[in-house]
Amino acid sequence: MIFAQFLFKVIKKTILFLSPIFLFQITVASAQNVFIFKSGLVVNNVHQYAREALYTDHLAYQLNNKTLKTPVNGNTVFTD
Repeated sequence: MIFAQFLFKVIKKTILFLSPIFLFQITVASAQNVFIFKSGLVVNNVHQYAREALYTDHLAYQLNNKTLKTPVNGNTVFTD
């Protein structure tokens, strides 16, 4: 009877130790689906290699959009 209890504890510990390993392998194996692309679109040279300054020129924006008004004494051209 004592040997059976000892054997049961050893088997139980082994199963509890190995079951997460087997479950992890099943999860990894099921996540490895292969998808082959037969067609697609490619866009080359879209990135910008260097850092560049972003200019915010309100006067040039108004001039470009033809919303620049004739200056009048006391009026502001733009505000931040």
